[in-house]
Amino acid sequence: MIFIKNVILVDVKILYTIIKNVIKYKVKDTIMGFKCEDCGTKKSDGVCPNCQEERFIFETQNEYLPDKISDDFMDKVIEQGYK
Repeated sequence: MIFIKNVILVDVKILYTIIKNVIKYKVKDTIMGFKCEDCGTKKSDGVCPNCQEERFIFETQNEYLPDKISDDFMDKVIEQGYK
């Protein structure tokens, strides 16, 4: 009987640890900025490629952009937090 109790306690501790870690990492991904708070997409260098598409393009593909960029595009980049 004691053996069965010990096995059950170990299983509960393992289950608790697994659940705690899953919750911790899911919350950590959002709090630490790994995932977008709005859509859940994984961020790249702190920028969501889904919600902040223009900023993401401007920051990651700057050398491939044309010399003249439209004012609308640049307004969106600045609006999305580019400094």
